[in-house]
Amino acid sequence: MQRHVRKIVEKMLFDYPKIDEYVKQRVEEIKNPFDEFKDENVGGGKSNKTTLAVENLVISIDEDKTLNALKRQKHAITNSITKLSPDVFTVFKKYYFDGQVRNRTLVSLANQYHLSRSVIYRERDLFFADILKQLNLYYYLQKNL
Repeated sequence: MQRHVRKIVEKMLFDYPKIDEYVKQRVEEIKNPFDEFKDENVGGGKSNKTTLAVENLVISIDEDKTLNALKRQKHAITNSITKLSPDVFTVFKKYYFDGQVRNRTLVSLANQYHLSRSVIYRERDLFFADILKQLNLYYYLQKNL
């Protein structure tokens, strides 16, 4: 796996605990769009046109690319996590989700749970590959596998 692809997947994993917050923020952005310029001098009479504001809002939320990408990313990571063994999951959870990346290395966490360096790196590569498969990014897997 290429190094930049590994970095992208790691960034996804570091952001995984915050995905729900990102989804809420994006929904709020869609509900309350920022309009920089409002024309104060509108004038005119009432029109007979019916507005479908609620329907348009639901459609906008449902079809938003960023929102769908965040949901797909969370689903892919969640599915890949369920396939991990308990010890490997604990190491990855501490490293990627609990923020211990600043204090400890992946190998030192693995040693704490009696996992060797080669085992943890092999499991990490399989975990990353599974996430990429879940996201239908086969191109990046075929480069170096």
